[in-house]
Amino acid sequence: MDEIIHIDKASVTPRYQQIINAVLQGIQANQLKKGDKIPSLNYYKQKFQLSQDTVLTAYNELKARGIIASAVGKGYYIASNGSSIIHKIFVLFDNLTAYKETLYNAMKDALGKKGTLDIFFHHANKELFQKLVEEAAGKYTAYVIMPLENKSQLKCLNQLPEKQLFLLDRGRSFSSEKYTGVFQNFAADTYQALEQGSELIKKYNQLFIVTNDHRHHLQEIVSGCHSFCQHNRLKFNHIKNIEEVIVKAGDAFLVINDRGLVSLVEQIEKLGLTIGSQVGIISYNDTPLKQIAAGGITTISTDFVAMGKNITDLILNRQKSRIDNPAQLIIRNSL
Repeated sequence: MDEIIHIDKASVTPRYQQIINAVLQGIQANQLKKGDKIPSLNYYKQKFQLSQDTVLTAYNELKARGIIASAVGKGYYIASNGSSIIHKIFVLFDNLTAYKETLYNAMKDALGKKGTLDIFFHHANKELFQKLVEEAAGKYTAYVIMPLENKSQLKCLNQLPEKQLFLLDRGRSFSSEKYTGVFQNFAADTYQALEQGSELIKKYNQLFIVTNDHRHHLQEIVSGCHSFCQHNRLKFNHIKNIEEVIVKAGDAFLVINDRGLVSLVEQIEKLGLTIGSQVGIISYNDTPLKQIAAGGITTISTDFVAMGKNITDLILNRQKSRIDNPAQLIIRNSL
């Protein structure tokens, strides 16, 4: 067991968690198999000067997750093989929205009985982001993180085991190739989705994109929209607030923020214009409400169910890969 169990007393990872990680890694590497004995409490005391309580904390958690068991006269032994390891996964989203809930539920469904998810939110606050990552370090079998859109903030992820770290949704264009993850390719997705609806969009005189945020992924969406307009010789307008423009017949809008979408629909209705014939609307990220609002809102949306399944598959299969998640234009009456 000497080649499997290591305790780094200088590590920020709690010592009981180092024991848990060592057992899990031993199983994953086929160094430990079902039925194999693992060290006694005295082993840790003599070799690493650890207290009995520290070891018991680790072993009790492993027992609770069905990974080890104990029997009189036999001591502690491996109770599950590598394919049935119960994962404990740290999930860090920016905030909770309808589509994040879809994403989370897809992860939970894909994981099934193979583990649990602990979900947290950083709300684009760098201090909170760092605090949550630091507190989670060493306590989970995998870390699924929706990063801040700031390349310098990725440094804080270095305290997490690289093989157990998975980026989600954002970070494709500013994260290193060393990071595994499932990403949206915002510029390409926007351009390709608009091309899918180009014949409908070209019946309008101009296309407005509405966003007042300078976050990296939103600028990529603006870039994709601009490229589409250039390619199709359509007048392009980037506005920060829907109140900046008086809507008129012949206008089409790509709206990123749902509050902006509500304001746009209200303004169109007040002007007595007809959505889908006189004014076109495309919204970003599909939700059930957009299927029925204003007769049905056309959306550009990544497949959040596929995203949840893809990131969970990477974890369960211990794969190193960077996946571009599929996106599409869902055409409804608003276009």
